[in-house]
Amino acid sequence: MRDKTEVRTLLAEDAAELFDDIDQSRVLGANAQIGLMQRMMKSLVEHDGRGDLGVLRERVGALVEYYRGTRGQNSRAIYNALGLMTVRAFADDVTDAGEFERILLEDIEAFQGSNAAAVRQLVGFAVNTCAAFSRVMCFDYSSTVDAFIRALPPDVEVSIPESRALNGGTPFLAGATAQGRHVRFIPDTCMLDELRTCDAAFIGAETVYADGTTFNTIGSDILAVLCRHLNKPLYVLTPLLKLDLRAVRGTRRLRPMEFDYRRRLGDVIDPELAESVDCKGIKLVSIPGHQIDAVICERGVIPPAGLFPLALEYGRALGEEI
Repeated sequence: MRDKTEVRTLLAEDAAELFDDIDQSRVLGANAQIGLMQRMMKSLVEHDGRGDLGVLRERVGALVEYYRGTRGQNSRAIYNALGLMTVRAFADDVTDAGEFERILLEDIEAFQGSNAAAVRQLVGFAVNTCAAFSRVMCFDYSSTVDAFIRALPPDVEVSIPESRALNGGTPFLAGATAQGRHVRFIPDTCMLDELRTCDAAFIGAETVYADGTTFNTIGSDILAVLCRHLNKPLYVLTPLLKLDLRAVRGTRRLRPMEFDYRRRLGDVIDPELAESVDCKGIKLVSIPGHQIDAVICERGVIPPAGLFPLALEYGRALGEEI
């Protein structure tokens, strides 16, 4: 697998900016990052590789391999999506550059449609779940959770803790305030007190195991503990695309996503002390299934234990060997 610098140099200048958006966590959420990867793939077939099948395969393949081997290891949605969008184009019987480009672009568009439909379905289920709720808490940015907030009735208030780790609350504000609803925006250190006033909490997911174990941005684990402590339900909003079935085979390959928080904390550190302070940490944690009330996906509001048969069914549809 090529390293980060090598992959970035394959991209045109505008596409390289998209690469940096992911690398520097300027764009958060698996769905949003998949969108950037789609744009990068489109850029690759529209520039130097056009007309040369070998160059197209090499450049698109390097980009896909890089993201499946890095972000895709912790975000199965990215891993699965890249596979779904490229498997036909890379088939051995595709021997023409024009055919490669046509199939790749068709499958990128098809994926966008099917994934959008799945999100619309699960958002509907999530909104139904809120029928008796007057205030909900939503933690850390997820485009799926953002779609849910936008679909909530205007009289449902939303509490948004600002995830100081990755500034993951701010991107919710535009959608949350769009209908004139009451929005509370607080530091994440206020979550315990704020959660007392909420009926439930909602998070997105980077990856979900078949037993409901959910991987999401750091701080989600704190919220899960607080929900148990206060007896508040915690819901995970995720399309089945984010399922990782490796654990079913006894293989757990998720690894901590290291992150240097100096980017976030640098302004408050005295320059004279900067070399003496270590700001390295991680930005992805797991929440066990027993701390989650339900996983809301395109198939419905599923208790964690009930996700297992759906996961196996979905895996077989993706061609996973289980």
